[in-house]
Amino acid sequence: MSIPRILIIGSGAVGAVYGHHLAMAACRPTYLIRDTKSDNSKMPRTLHRYSLVGKKIDSRQQHLRTITLGCTGWDQVWICLPSSAIESPWLLKQLALLDPYTPIILWSPDFRDRDILQKHYSGPISRALIGIISFQTPLPGENTPSEGIAYVAPPRSAVLEDSEAGNQAAAWLKAGGLPTAINDNLALHEARMTALLQPVIAALEITQWSLKKLRQSQWLSVATKAAREAKAVGETYLGKPPSRSIPGQHFLLKTAISVAPTLLPFPLEPYLRYHFSKVSEQTRIMLDGWIEQGKISKLPITSLEALRSALP
Repeated sequence: MSIPRILIIGSGAVGAVYGHHLAMAACRPTYLIRDTKSDNSKMPRTLHRYSLVGKKIDSRQQHLRTITLGCTGWDQVWICLPSSAIESPWLLKQLALLDPYTPIILWSPDFRDRDILQKHYSGPISRALIGIISFQTPLPGENTPSEGIAYVAPPRSAVLEDSEAGNQAAAWLKAGGLPTAINDNLALHEARMTALLQPVIAALEITQWSLKKLRQSQWLSVATKAAREAKAVGETYLGKPPSRSIPGQHFLLKTAISVAPTLLPFPLEPYLRYHFSKVSEQTRIMLDGWIEQGKISKLPITSLEALRSALP
């Protein structure tokens, strides 16, 4: 039996973790990198896995192959990039160098990303939902752990579409020790999950990345309403009637914001500021997408527009 060869486009914190678990499953992952001088291209590097209980850390070295130009011969290609990069000239150039029907696993969060990518790539594209929390270390203001990439792997650390490629990718990750699940309607599930998360991230940025300020401000209420609007827009885009909102959603979000910092094994606020500042363009693209599609579908978007207008 041949060794599965997977090209991972994006060697940042997400790609690093999934590549590690693919290697643990005796696959042969390779990273396609754009900038050979970036921290993400440095090998070897250290991965720090936090335990779910307590603050125990398991640190391991990663030394995987990197290339700078796309090529043929892959069993799968995984795109671990933000939504803002889906139509970048660099990515489209790399995809043009692949075998035309190589299965792609797409990890970016925007509900429109597969349709956008399908305009440029004729092969099969399966959606995937990131369930890990991963980040460069040490975080700003922190001294530990050492330089590298830290991550937490909860249940459903990766959720993949119920397709041939999705099931194969899930089997590899499971064999590599990562909790993984299959969802038979992942596009809809992901649209709902991102609709809940991204408006809160936008509100957090508006309140200077302070969870306390967010809890005490009007912006949490605006984000809750925007999440309902975004969910309806995403469901309508995918051909589903808007579903009922979660009862007590504002209270649940406020409680989660209060409790989460005490449960996680790393400092939450520095992580949120660091990670989502890096992908701030993605936040804006997703808000713009919901607003644009909401106008097309004649759905309420007042709170989404309020968040977008308040962002710098």
